[in-house]
Amino acid sequence: MKLLLDNPIEFHNKYEITPFNKEHTGWQSYNPDLGTLIGKFMIIENTIISTYVSQNGEYSGSECLVKTSDAIYKAKGYALKGDEKLSSWSVDLIKVE
Repeated sequence: MKLLLDNPIEFHNKYEITPFNKEHTGWQSYNPDLGTLIGKFMIIENTIISTYVSQNGEYSGSECLVKTSDAIYKAKGYALKGDEKLSSWSVDLIKVE
């Protein structure tokens, strides 16, 4: 993902996603700041809901992605450390050819 700011920022995540079993599946990812994250994806119509917790239980969060066209998802989410808010976001994810 690339944020098109005055000084662009790029994020790279590698997910290991278990094949879907009906409407949901598990996933795992590594984040250099949060460590190993373990989560679930649930698909409901045009929406992907993701929840996660860090392997040590210190971090958690959720994100909701709504497909509005073949090239655009609207994403909203939050990240917590314990009960403390680390961040929240509302972004449009646009596929670039």
